[in-house]
Parts: sequence; structure tokens; C-alpha cells
Amino acid sequence: MRENKKQKTPVYRPGYAYKLFAIISFSLCIGFLAGMGHIEKKMEQEVQPAMATSSGKGGPAYVKANYPYVIKNEYGESFQGKKAGDWGAGTLVDIHYSDSVFARTFGNYKVTLGVWNTKQVEEKTNKLTYLIVLKNGKQYEPRSTNFFNYDKKQGIEIPSVDSRVKFENVNGYDSVGFNIEKNELKDLENAELRLVHKVTKEVIQTLPLKVLKK
Repeated sequence: MRENKKQKTPVYRPGYAYKLFAIISFSLCIGFLAGMGHIEKKMEQEVQPAMATSSGKGGPAYVKANYPYVIKNEYGESFQGKKAGDWGAGTLVDIHYSDSVFARTFGNYKVTLGVWNTKQVEEKTNKLTYLIVLKNGKQYEPRSTNFFNYDKKQGIEIPSVDSRVKFENVNGYDSVGFNIEKNELKDLENAELRLVHKVTKEVIQTLPLKVLKK
């Protein structure tokens, strides 16, 4: 005789489903956080400027000359500059004067430098500034001073041509605005542009107030 086998009724265990859901959710959360961490790290690397040294791999290229720091733009023009102590190097790439009334808000005499920073832009902003010094000792303080990291896609903003231009051998650029009266422009012929420490007044770098093209 055949015995009637009782079919087992499936048992629903809600606790097991909750545990499985929790494990899956936890795994997805860990994967998401890991991915975000990787993206954040990559973004930080892109934003931070390449740290340079006066020599060796990773630093700017120098030449043996009175103006050893030479940079070149995408149109083949070369500009000569100098080292700036422990702060890197810099060279003037543009000077632009505007007689517009609105230009005086940030400085109607705009000086732009291509630079290689060996320290963070935030530290440079906090500690350094620029001065224009005339031959007779008169000084002009800036109306605005901005230090930027260099973006390879954007290049450097050049006010005299109202355009952005790409450069080689730079990892940043400085934009400084002064207010100069039109009748004072002639006095700037032999003036100097000085990078100085805000507190100690130490002169970090001195350049003639002119764009030196090689």
C-alpha cells in the first residue's frame, strides 16, 4: 500500500528576507562610498597645482640667462621672467590700461603674469602681494590681486586681447589691478613690479614693468 506523503508547506521567514536586503544594501552603500572617494581624490589632484622645485623632475624649465624663466604661448611667443625665491618663478605676459570709469573698480592698469608656484595658491594669497615702484621711490598698491591655478583647457586670461591663451611651463597665473591716472603712465617707463611679503615687506621678486619677449 502506498502511503500518502504530506506535502510540506513552504515556510515564509520574514527575518531572512530582511537580512538579505540589509546585506545587499550595505554592499551597495560601500561600493557607492568607495566610488565617491575615488572621484573626490581625482578631483583634488586636478585642482591642485603641480608642485615645483628649482630643479629636477616636476619643476619648471629654466635657461642660463639674466631672465632664466621662459614660457611660451600657443602662438609661439616666448616671455622672459625670473625666479621668485622659494615661491617659484614668474614673468609678465600682459599689461593693459583702460580709461573706462568702471575699470577702476578692480584697477584700470591690469598686469598679468604667467607663474610657476612651488607653494599653494591659498598661502600665496594670504602672504604675498605686488607693488609698482617708480624710479623716484613712489609706490602704487594694488586695487585687486588674484592668484590662480593654471587650467590647461582654459589657459590664461589676457585682457589686452580680451581672450584666453594657453601657455607652456606654467602651473598658475597672477592678475593684479592698479589704479593709474592717465597723466601718470609716462612715469611708469622705468618702473619695477615687485612681489613682496605683506607682513615682513621682504622683496621676493623684482621685474621691470614691461613685457619681455624673447
